[in-house]
Order: sequence, then structure tokens, then C-alpha cells
Amino acid sequence: MVRKKIIAVTILAVVLFVSLSIEVPTSNGQYTQDGAACPLVSGVGITSPSNTTYTSNLLNLNITTESLFDDTIYRYVFVYSIDGQNNATIPQACLSFDLPNGDTGAFTLVRCIACTALPRLDEGSHSLTVYVTYERIGGSGNWPAVIYDSNTVCFTINEGIPPAITYLSITNRTYTQNNLVLNFTTDKATSWCGYCLDGKENVTSGNTTLPALANGPHSITVYANDSLGNMGASATIYFTVQLPHKASFPTALFAALMLATATGAGLTVLFKKKNI
Repeated sequence: MVRKKIIAVTILAVVLFVSLSIEVPTSNGQYTQDGAACPLVSGVGITSPSNTTYTSNLLNLNITTESLFDDTIYRYVFVYSIDGQNNATIPQACLSFDLPNGDTGAFTLVRCIACTALPRLDEGSHSLTVYVTYERIGGSGNWPAVIYDSNTVCFTINEGIPPAITYLSITNRTYTQNNLVLNFTTDKATSWCGYCLDGKENVTSGNTTLPALANGPHSITVYANDSLGNMGASATIYFTVQLPHKASFPTALFAALMLATATGAGLTVLFKKKNI
């Protein structure tokens, strides 16, 4: 009985050893500094763009990786995605390889650099993820057939251009009413809008109707702030409110009544004198 158990355990160990020997491993990009775990010596590095704010919306994507094999052993495939949108593959012609330590031979440190121009980006915050696939095309041994790695950076585009404010409904003129409608447009999305009337404190408001304005001269300036902190201002508009004069009693009618009263009184006196 003991002998049968020993034979069964031996057979199980042999089967397990054989299965481990013939399995083709796949790595998800785990690596060690000396490359002992897999061909990657370092993870995918994104040198540009970095986690910062840029004043230009035209940027280059620069990627660096280090491994123990060049492109004759592994095929390097670089793919990137901006803000989770469709993936874009970097052409193989944009990849270059060098030996940073000047070594040659097996297990030589190889640096791969991938460079490409990114599409024009809108102002605001962005995220960029780089995916690298290493596909083994040569060599032997127990190195992974496919290795995956990735990295993500976040950055901001702020060209420093404030919102332009145009098409103000109030112009440099005299108005005969005091409930003026204030309308305007901006050329980009805003996080805040307001106006300054007659040099007073800013009032937060979009398109609105101004409160009842007193007779006389006035000034107004409209402000708008985008989400990146760029403040725009319209030209200051100078205008006048002149409401029509409303008399409490028409002067001509009052004069006519006074004349009629005086005339009537005179006729009455004259008539009485003739009757005497």
C-alpha cells in the first residue's frame, strides 16, 4: 500500500513538472531591476507629456522602455489613448533602439524610444495612457511569449486666452426706458459671468434684465471667467437713460381753462352792467 502511494505521488510530481516545462507564460509587465523576472528592465516611461500644464495644444508623445532584448527578439507595439478615446498605434518607423551602456551580446540592456506628434488638443484637463505589447518573434527559453505594460499621465492645456465677450445688447446711446435687457455671448465655455454697473461691485449674472435705472449717464462692463481661470472683459459701454418728462397736469389745458374762466368772469360782469 505504501509503495502504491509513493508511485502515485511520483507520477503526480512528474506530470506537474512536465506541465510547467511546456507552458508558454504570459506576463502582464511585471519586471525586476536586473531583468531576472522577465525581459523588461523598467516599465514604460512617458517622458512627454508630463503631469503639468502646457500653454500650447500641440504636443509630442515621447516614450522610453528598457529591456534585455531588441526588436529581433521581441516586436514592440506602442498604442496610446487620449481621454479614453479610440486607440492610436505608433508607426514602427517612429521607434528607435540603442544600447545605453554600450554593451553587446546576450542579455544586453536595450533602450527603445518611441516618438510621435499628438493631435491638436482642446483646452482643459486630459489623460493619456500608453499601452505596450511585446510579442516574442525569436529566441528560445522560457521567456514570456507576450508581455503587456502600460502607463498613464494627466496634464492640462491652458493657452491663457480669456473668453471673448461680444454682441452686447446695450450700446453707447440714450435710452428712453430704464428696464434694459443685457444680453451677450462668449466664444468658449465659462465657469462664471457677471457685470459691473457704474463702477460698483460685480454682480454675478448671465443674460438678464438690469434693475430700474435712474435718469442720467451710466456705464457697464461684462466679465467672464473660463474653467482654467482666464478672465475676459468686454469693452466698457457708456450710455444714458432719459425718461420722457411727465407733467402732473398738461400746461396747455391748464392755460386754456384759466383763460376760459377769466373770459367767463369778464362776460358775466359786463352783462350785469348792461342790465343796470
